[in-house]
Amino acid sequence: HLNYRRFLMESNQLNFHFSPSCTLLIVENIGNPDNLGMTLRTADAAGVSAVLLCGEGASPFHKNCIRAARGAVGRLPLFFAPSAVPALEALQQEGWSVLGATAHTETSLYTLEVGLPTAVVVGNEHTGISVQARESCTDLVRIPMAPGVLKAAGRRQNQASLNVGVAAGVLLYELARRQ
Repeated sequence: HLNYRRFLMESNQLNFHFSPSCTLLIVENIGNPDNLGMTLRTADAAGVSAVLLCGEGASPFHKNCIRAARGAVGRLPLFFAPSAVPALEALQQEGWSVLGATAHTETSLYTLEVGLPTAVVVGNEHTGISVQARESCTDLVRIPMAPGVLKAAGRRQNQASLNVGVAAGVLLYELARRQ
């Protein structure tokens, strides 16, 4: 049985350089392998330079993830970190814009000014990105939703959000469009 976390940590020793205009996707604790696969497939299609998998989420080598990713697992450089926070802080120190996706902000993706390079952080299907990760982002952004959706969801905040793979796609394609 392959320990993918160990494999990806050892892969981090590879000499990987990011260009000044690249986009990095940071995935924190996505639990469902199908959701992870869809997120990786979308990231690959949107031109993401690499993906950092953080926490105790699903394995990118799970058969459902591989199936949903449609080859992205083999094409994308994948890295692992036990926690997103040190990576987010290091990226900020290097001048990256670090965008955390959350429904708990007034800042819309469509009005936010974003610098390059950019890291996009998406989180768990049920809890989103952790409080610690949110505090380590340069900006928090939400994807605007139709007023009727928000009103119908009321206090059920998880119903006023998108699937993590869909949200990652909206964010990544908007950033790609701006470049």
